[in-house]
Amino acid sequence: MMNYSSHLMHGGRQVLGLACIVQYLVRFGLLCAKGNMGFDPSYWSTWATPAVHLFLSCSSFIFPVPERRFGSKPIIWKELQIHNILFTLRSCLIFYFWLVDVTPFLC
Repeated sequence: MMNYSSHLMHGGRQVLGLACIVQYLVRFGLLCAKGNMGFDPSYWSTWATPAVHLFLSCSSFIFPVPERRFGSKPIIWKELQIHNILFTLRSCLIFYFWLVDVTPFLC
């Protein structure tokens, strides 16, 4: 049985997950309706979008996962958990680099 404090921690993760799903639906809806996803560096929501995904990925640390693989059992382990967080971080950094337009600094 889950106690009250762990329920609150999982509730926060549910809110982050729902926010990510809604964000996907809105952005792809904009893409279908207007031809772009509506990302504009002058809007705070554009900057918050990748952060929500990164927070959701990092919130996976509240779940205990095994350190090592268990043969053929279909469970997540620490290596995969960290890989997913690093992948999300990389995607967020690329998005932020695009927002600040770092190309003049690279050429």
